[in-house]
Amino acid sequence: MAYYIFDLDGTLTHSAKGIINSIYYTLDYYQIEKPKFEESQQLIGPPLLNTFQNLLPSSISPKDAVKKYR
Repeated sequence: MAYYIFDLDGTLTHSAKGIINSIYYTLDYYQIEKPKFEESQQLIGPPLLNTFQNLLPSSISPKDAVKKYR
């Protein structure tokens, strides 16, 4: 049995813009200031829960933000 592993993001697809726009959508929903697009590149990769824990005030549940993102 053979297994194949693909690194899609940045290799076969360029999803950065879509990921960042989805993060922006979530931040807009919560009326949180968005980082500049160039700065947002570092948001791609870490788990979403961690990303929203760092971006949102403690009064907003990161789990709820992940649901809104999705």
